[in-house]
Amino acid sequence: MAGLSSARGSLYVTDNSSNRLAVILLTTENEPTVGTGLPSNILRLAPYPSGYLAYLLTAGAGSVYRVDLATRQITAPIVSVARATWLTTDRAGRLYLVGPGLKSLTVLSDLDGPLTIRTAPLPGSASWIWADFDGP
Repeated sequence: MAGLSSARGSLYVTDNSSNRLAVILLTTENEPTVGTGLPSNILRLAPYPSGYLAYLLTAGAGSVYRVDLATRQITAPIVSVARATWLTTDRAGRLYLVGPGLKSLTVLSDLDGPLTIRTAPLPGSASWIWADFDGP
């Protein structure tokens, strides 16, 4: 599983067989940063816009973990959204989760204090979501 940072300067790759995350800086020749001890069954990942964090979504329970790439700390699930199968971040750092059968979009934000979780109704379920970092 791979994800590209919003600045398109880093590539994030997870390896479910060894529960590892590698961050490869595309703009330098440096060795990849490798983090171990990830939760099992990573379904998706979404890099934080700054590049210092990554969010991981696990299959099944839809648990979301936050990985601090500087300290290599993995935060216990910050939220679980059953049936969530896709996540993305926007330029402001908000995290969005959707999945088949879910009738709402889940929005997480913890930029200015404690974690806030909001939902927004959808006209139908969504299998995936994408944020355009170059757009408005």
